[in-house]
Amino acid sequence: MDVFRSFWNRRGAASGGAATSSGRPAECRSTGEEKSSVLLQSLKASSEQKSGATLQNVAASDYVTPQKYLDDPDKIPTYYVFQSNMVTDEDLLPGMLRNLEVDKRLTLPTRTHIRFLITATDVIHSWAVPALGIKADAIPGRLQRINTFIQREGVFYGQCSELCGALHGFMPIVIEAVSPETYAAHAKKWYKD
Repeated sequence: MDVFRSFWNRRGAASGGAATSSGRPAECRSTGEEKSSVLLQSLKASSEQKSGATLQNVAASDYVTPQKYLDDPDKIPTYYVFQSNMVTDEDLLPGMLRNLEVDKRLTLPTRTHIRFLITATDVIHSWAVPALGIKADAIPGRLQRINTFIQREGVFYGQCSELCGALHGFMPIVIEAVSPETYAAHAKKWYKD
């Protein structure tokens, strides 16, 4: 909690905004999903000032929901949406990994500093991709920030690592690391206004 307060105190001083006595702006004192939304917007604004970093928002939930991604506006579109679901046993092709394969992979650039902003919309989840050294709890109303730098191209698998409900065993994560040029083309394909 001290880190959270420290962030908001610095944010209030840096942006000229007033922080409340609890260390959080008044607009954050609301319910679950609104808190996460306000946090994501605040951190997006503060991170846009830094160049060379890719920002990825990850919102975990027990039900199907689109994933939203923000990126460097000079290189690719600033916002795109896609939905990723586990491939069922009936749809598996030879070479696919059962309970780990998804219909749309999260595509990320190699040789780029990437910052993930992780939250949840319903219960506590844990977003984990062991091969990349990523494991962060996704907590409703809280924002977890982690950084990574993928050095080589490839496919990396992960899963939710927190017992989060009946669908816990069916929440795979697949990251496909590609060259920055391929990534820019991919992001433009998924661009939404």
